[in-house]
Amino acid sequence: MPVESIVFKEGKTYFKIFPPEKKDKGFVPKNLKVFYNPRMVANRDLSIMVCASLKRKLGRRIAALEPLSGCGVRGVRLGNELEDFFQIILLNDINPLAFKLIKENIEMNCLRGVAYAFNEDANFIMNLFSQADWRLDYIDVDPFGSPIPYASAAVGAAKFNSSIIAFTATDMSVLCGVYPAKIFSKYGALAARTEYSHETALRILLYRLSLAAGAHELTVKPLISYYMDHYLRVYLSVVKTSSSMINQVGYIGQCMKCLYRSTVMNIEQAVLNCPLCGSKLVFSGPMWVDKICDEEFIKNVLTVRGLEYLPSFRRLTNILNTLILENNMPPFYYDIHVLCDLMQLKVPKIDALIDKISINGFKAGRTHFSTKSVKTDAPVDVLKQILRSLSSEC
Repeated sequence: MPVESIVFKEGKTYFKIFPPEKKDKGFVPKNLKVFYNPRMVANRDLSIMVCASLKRKLGRRIAALEPLSGCGVRGVRLGNELEDFFQIILLNDINPLAFKLIKENIEMNCLRGVAYAFNEDANFIMNLFSQADWRLDYIDVDPFGSPIPYASAAVGAAKFNSSIIAFTATDMSVLCGVYPAKIFSKYGALAARTEYSHETALRILLYRLSLAAGAHELTVKPLISYYMDHYLRVYLSVVKTSSSMINQVGYIGQCMKCLYRSTVMNIEQAVLNCPLCGSKLVFSGPMWVDKICDEEFIKNVLTVRGLEYLPSFRRLTNILNTLILENNMPPFYYDIHVLCDLMQLKVPKIDALIDKISINGFKAGRTHFSTKSVKTDAPVDVLKQILRSLSSEC
């Protein structure tokens, strides 16, 4: 018996999806006949903001591909809400039911001649565009789980120096080090369980994506990288350059007793014991230790006008502004609740702590990763002294 679709709206766009199973209470995306996750609206909203900025930068219409489209909502929203911004939008999914929905959603939004539906393997469709004259301006890889199986093909299909590739990773338990064997097999890295695990996860993802680019003799330039709603999202460009990524990859050693940490580039030269308490350090990596965003790129995205209607516009604007500020901070944040619990101190207000750190001559600021954390170049022993000082003033 055929399954009847239902109509949803996101942003300014109406589209069809298949309803959830009756046994499910609300949407369980992985149980749908065609994948759709309503919780990823912000993810799709930002892709609209990024593509609007990209079109302005290129000065021409964009050629885009979404190799794992599901019902096609992202690509259809791009074509409908950024009218006349695209030369072509290619929407692909290997699921025949998804292919059917994509075609219906293209028709519903009058995008024939701009958007095209395909029913192929994701890597196959990207490999079709690996020749120099066929490469694309924007590729959005949004799988269920890890994007790594699709990374090499995506890099090969992107124009050098000018294109943008977006990757989503939802396998957070793996990337945060819950399953050491899995993170090592998928990402070629190990991750200790720390209070800054989400940043470690993001940097390991960037490292692994940089390896995929390196296989094509390219390097990656992260444009926007962030954690939100239990997923990681990365926008990057691939650059043809003679420089290596050797100065962008390293490790972090963490003392689980006193919370000292240190970033090292060469693991063979790392100090194995904590210089403060003598405990053995636990290392995570290899991972990306360079900047995870490009400030000018983010500023250009923020200056695009006419997108204030987006459901997540205010939230995304706040996150992007925070990313600009934290991009000049050292890698890895301190969870103040964890530190105060260790020291048995009352937790101060974050802004008061940031001011106190700055008065003492160090950089400090908030991080988008956690509302109860700070980034600072102050060593952990100095940070503890400042926390004690604030506690005595309470």
